[in-house]
Amino acid sequence: MTTKAVCALSLLGMLAGAAGGAEPATAPSAAALAKSVRQVRFSDGFEVRLSLTVIDADGHRAAPIKLAVVGQFGVDKARLVVRGISPDAVRDRFVAAERDPSGRLRVLQYARPLADGVAEADPLARLFGSDLVVWDMLSPWWDWPQQSAAGTGAAAGRDCAVVRSQANLLAAQVREVVSCVDAALGLALKTELLDARRAPVRTMAVEQVLRNVSGVAFVKRMTITSADKSATEVEIYAGDENYAIAADTFAALDAHPPAGTQGNK
Repeated sequence: MTTKAVCALSLLGMLAGAAGGAEPATAPSAAALAKSVRQVRFSDGFEVRLSLTVIDADGHRAAPIKLAVVGQFGVDKARLVVRGISPDAVRDRFVAAERDPSGRLRVLQYARPLADGVAEADPLARLFGSDLVVWDMLSPWWDWPQQSAAGTGAAAGRDCAVVRSQANLLAAQVREVVSCVDAALGLALKTELLDARRAPVRTMAVEQVLRNVSGVAFVKRMTITSADKSATEVEIYAGDENYAIAADTFAALDAHPPAGTQGNK
């Protein structure tokens, strides 16, 4: 799998990777790290296949859920469509999402065929009963104006720079995101989403990083843990960085322009 497929998705704000290289001569600023993450996720079209394994608070493992994610990320807009592949309960169920330049999100859910109806969905809702969340996949926190350095940390056996991204909206469910970014790999190895009391909402931790034939790093496996102690193991098993976006890929978003908007600013 090529890195751009993973970069473009910037899955949960953690899979946005750049070409691996030597350690920078000086530590990059929080603003510079945020800018680099924003830049590497740009893509005219990508597809990523995910396998999700949900583990409840008692440790019981559910059967894997397989999803396909298709999207485009640009300077002014980010769009993606999540399609359920298996099991039957999620097959051909869709979630489409769009982030505008202000950072506002709208999410729609529907089934095939589209004529059966389209409904507004919560950007912060769990996808198909997992801990994967569309809001996280679009990682709007890297666009927040308040980015600050918070020292150094360690994750996945590597040192990383800690970046605090803070929301302007006081009523936001996620008020702060703390990312541990490996500048050399260009990857966020751990991401914590916090509420107004700075209590954890979700934590996303990279479990395995690989390099492609060009020597570029990408995340292979990660785990998302929610406040209720449920967890979801995410594995990327296929991807296409040059995916040809079909004319009807974002038909639901195009046919249902926003009457209002949702999400953190």
